[in-house]
Amino acid sequence: MRVLLIHKAKSKLGGSLLLRMLCDNIKNLILPKKIQFDLIQLGVEINQNVFLKINDFNRIFFMPNFIDVLKNRKKFRYNLIINLDNSLYSFFCYWVLYSDRRIKISRKKFRNINDTDDSEREKITAESILKQINNDNFYQIKLPSLNVEEIKLLNTKKIINWILESSGQKKLEFLNFIFIYFRINNPKSEIKKVNNLIEEILRNTNHKVILTIDNSEKEIIKLVQKKIKINKNIILNFLASNDIYYSLKLCQKSKTTITNIGYMCVICDVIGCNYIFPKESELTNKNISFISEHINYYSEKMFKS
Repeated sequence: MRVLLIHKAKSKLGGSLLLRMLCDNIKNLILPKKIQFDLIQLGVEINQNVFLKINDFNRIFFMPNFIDVLKNRKKFRYNLIINLDNSLYSFFCYWVLYSDRRIKISRKKFRNINDTDDSEREKITAESILKQINNDNFYQIKLPSLNVEEIKLLNTKKIINWILESSGQKKLEFLNFIFIYFRINNPKSEIKKVNNLIEEILRNTNHKVILTIDNSEKEIIKLVQKKIKINKNIILNFLASNDIYYSLKLCQKSKTTITNIGYMCVICDVIGCNYIFPKESELTNKNISFISEHINYYSEKMFKS
């Protein structure tokens, strides 16, 4: 069976979870048939990452032009074409290429999920596609395993421990800490809220706090370093450590992870870690109260020390 996915990414990670969930779950749904996946990738070119395995795909066509699509029309006939985008060009590919069956996401569905978190939007999209493949019958979606190199994860742990010990801290396995992994888009208003959140945590627990900011702009990282109140229980060594292996290892060893990044919640679900995900991506006083309530619960019920 040959399946073509048509997808458009806005970032290097965007859509990776969706593509992986579809590849894994379609295989489970259509057993025992052997399936080959092809991918038409529009927008940003995505590479292998913590979710996506490039070898899941037999062929990848990145931004094919009209002529390339028409040539492929003569070369390949698909059993199923799935359109995960709603652009005119994706529909051109969707209708021009030969296929026995076609599935797409309705414009209404796109509008309904437009404002949801990236990872949640991808899960809803995957559920909608799989339900259609299953002839509108419910299908219990399975989260994918992570695409992680164990040797690299082990080496990352050694580096983290070396950094911790060099700054007078305990090794990960002996360190009681809460991991905050936040995306900051508006530093002027949000850094103060991050400060408030950390102070609230330190008031309610006897754990240290490791803070990582998900932003590649050096000026924002410098501003966070300048504005965060210095405290012996705040560890800033990993402030700009956006390597996913660092985040994975810190999630694994923390008492709980606090994040406004949906992809990190999925990672925590897959590896079985506690996490707190505020209802809005921007840190507000309401969100701080929400997080504080959960921290108090964990402190009393789950990780007293």
